[in-house]
Amino acid sequence: MGVMMIETIYRGMARMLAENSLHLAEPRKELDYCIKHIDDALQLSSHERKCMIQLCCEHINRVRYNDE
Repeated sequence: MGVMMIETIYRGMARMLAENSLHLAEPRKELDYCIKHIDDALQLSSHERKCMIQLCCEHINRVRYNDE
C-alpha cells in the first residue's frame, strides 16, 4: 500500500472518530474518546499514533468552528 493510500485511510478514520465523539460536547472528552479508540483498535507506532491524534484534533476543531 502506498503512503498516499495509508494517509487517506488514517484521515478517514480520524474524521470518523472525531465525528463520533462530538456528542460528548467537550473538547477534552472528545479527544479522550478518539485516543481510547485509537489505542484499542489500532496497533500504531508512536509516530503514527501522534499523527492520528493530531488528525482527530484538527477535525474536531474544524467541525466545532465550522471551518471546513
